[in-house]
Amino acid sequence: MASKSLLVGAGILLLGAAVGLIATNPSREDYDAFAVEQARGYLKAEVCPEELPFIGSALKQECEQFLESEAAVPQLQSIIANGTERQNFFLFSLYRTELAIDDVFPFIPSGVIPAYEVKSVGLLRSLHIYGAEAR
Repeated sequence: MASKSLLVGAGILLLGAAVGLIATNPSREDYDAFAVEQARGYLKAEVCPEELPFIGSALKQECEQFLESEAAVPQLQSIIANGTERQNFFLFSLYRTELAIDDVFPFIPSGVIPAYEVKSVGLLRSLHIYGAEAR
């Protein structure tokens, strides 16, 4: 009898945990906002300072100004939305985003800066990058 009560209690606890995970699984909109902010930070820190062949660092200031402007947000959202695949496991979600820098900055010659694949996990209302690699 005690073991039956223990099993019922454990089942209720597991069901409650599953409902909690499902309720706190970040949405696609949450991911898009997260990815835009991550992309803005990365591009500003890593891409804008790059010296390009024949151009040097002449575009650094324009690059940074663009990324700080609100005009960057819809462009980045569109690129991220088109390049992201979500696997929703209900308790958590996995995201894989292909980001080509020349989609963001068309004035940079293709192939000068590599494209990236970023992998993220969404769980408990938070998102975390667990993998990023140049392609």
